[in-house]
Amino acid sequence: MRQGTTPTIQITINDIDLNEMQNIYVVFEQNGYILKKESSDLDIERNVISVLLSQEETLNFKEGTCNIQLRMITKGGVAIASPIKTTKVYRVLNKEVIT
Repeated sequence: MRQGTTPTIQITINDIDLNEMQNIYVVFEQNGYILKKESSDLDIERNVISVLLSQEETLNFKEGTCNIQLRMITKGGVAIASPIKTTKVYRVLNKEVIT
């Protein structure tokens, strides 16, 4: 992921029926900064969750490593958390939103 861009992060889920979830959260964390996206922010197709990040959101990340975790709660109230994955964040020279 590069600062100041609008990437779509895709997460493929195996062995879980996403239709059984009451809410799904994708959480990004870097050095205490947390960005949380929930079901209404996500595009869910079959077993793929897509998360679109804005320029503003990616500019909040610093160059380095960013943690990503998926958390879900079933309609029956069972909470699920994925293993934490990491992605690299690359810097840009111009740290402002462009139009």
